[in-house]
Amino acid sequence: MIAWQRCVTVVCDVCAAAAGDAAGGVAHFAGVGQARAALGGEGWVVCAGGQVLCAGCAAARVCAEQGHDFGGWRGCRCGGRVRGPAGGGCARWRGCLRCGESEFELGGGGGPAAALPSAGAGGRGAAGPPHAGPARPGVPGVAG
Repeated sequence: MIAWQRCVTVVCDVCAAAAGDAAGGVAHFAGVGQARAALGGEGWVVCAGGQVLCAGCAAARVCAEQGHDFGGWRGCRCGGRVRGPAGGGCARWRGCLRCGESEFELGGGGGPAAALPSAGAGGRGAAGPPHAGPARPGVPGVAG
């Protein structure tokens, strides 16, 4: 049978990602309330002005407003066998625990020679860790 049905789908207002279902397709909900309840557990947020953000964009927004929540530095795994630029030591990196943004330092001698931010926002395209979770509750401008 082919039947016409009305449903609610959710799309991020920033990156246009659609909320997915368990099978990898677009999630369909019977109503707005059901959509809000289901997506809250997935890290999606509805901002005070009604803007809908996926977990990655919500985390990036929090970091843009409050700064990154970097974890500890992680060292290179080469064990010093590979020399860095201009004879410096190995690089090290750390990632934001909220959005996954990474930064790198080229080491050598007594400290870092340069700090290099990662190429991608929200951890997308960066060599650091992937998005580690939804934005933290109690963020200004974010409801629910």
